[in-house]
Amino acid sequence: MPTSRMLPLTLLALATTPLMGAQPSEDAGEKQAEQIERSKPQSLTLIARAGGSFQADADFDNDIGELSLSEYRAGLTALWNIEDAGRLTIDLSAALLDYDVTPSPTAVAGDSASIGAELDDIHQFGITAIYSDSLNDTTNWFLGGGIGFSGEDNADFGDSFDWLATGGFEYKQSDTLSIGVGVLIKSRLEDDVLIVPIPRINWTIDERWSLRTERAGLELRYKHSDQLSYGVFGEYRSDSFRLDDTHAAAVDGMGTHRRIPVGMFADFKASDRIRIEAAAGAALGGELEFLDANGNDVSKQDLDPGIFGAITVSFRF
Repeated sequence: MPTSRMLPLTLLALATTPLMGAQPSEDAGEKQAEQIERSKPQSLTLIARAGGSFQADADFDNDIGELSLSEYRAGLTALWNIEDAGRLTIDLSAALLDYDVTPSPTAVAGDSASIGAELDDIHQFGITAIYSDSLNDTTNWFLGGGIGFSGEDNADFGDSFDWLATGGFEYKQSDTLSIGVGVLIKSRLEDDVLIVPIPRINWTIDERWSLRTERAGLELRYKHSDQLSYGVFGEYRSDSFRLDDTHAAAVDGMGTHRRIPVGMFADFKASDRIRIEAAAGAALGGELEFLDANGNDVSKQDLDPGIFGAITVSFRF
């Protein structure tokens, strides 16, 4: 596929994920771009996606309890071709995060296990828009932004929003290698504004193997056939959300769950319109942190690795 289209769509996936609290299979970018580029040219393309994942029990390092997580995500991407090279992409996303935290007898009030055990369902919504265009035959640029909501069932609605802005470029060094860089600027509820440089690499090693950055991670892919590909991946993920007023230790504060999922994936193109993606592996480097309404630390505790599985189905029309 033309590599000049990959960076803005990939940044859309990266940008939307932090707005929602930050994703392995739910990618609104590169894989969907492949579908678009293989389709007949048209002014508008819509891609709907839905999926879920489950992380099995992961113990806290200091034996204060264990955490499991079920995630349900859906979204809709609208893409307009504008003139010869311009493209506008708008992505709508929604998610439900269901945490199940079980404190052990050694847990105490105010630690991450005790606060986590009080969590209700976390709801996340986001909208992101990115415009991309070409400077010349080898260089593409993009610019965009968005807003998002992330909070518990009864969290203060007005205090649960954040925003982002992003921009950058990609250079096609050869027919098999493209490199680029972007910048993501994002607010983070009670935390400081996040500014992240995003290096991009897309390398077609040969007709079967490819290596590319994807969201905040790296993917090595093997193309078994036109319908099936599989490989290994690793990425950084972070979900942040506003707390409601029922948490005595962090009233109206915020929570953040960080981890590094690594594992294997399979990508099956069932038809020209339907794609199924699955992944399984382990979430490493886990951490559950809580801040109060003033941004002060309340509790931060590490998690042992937890096994996860995920599946996503997307439809293009």
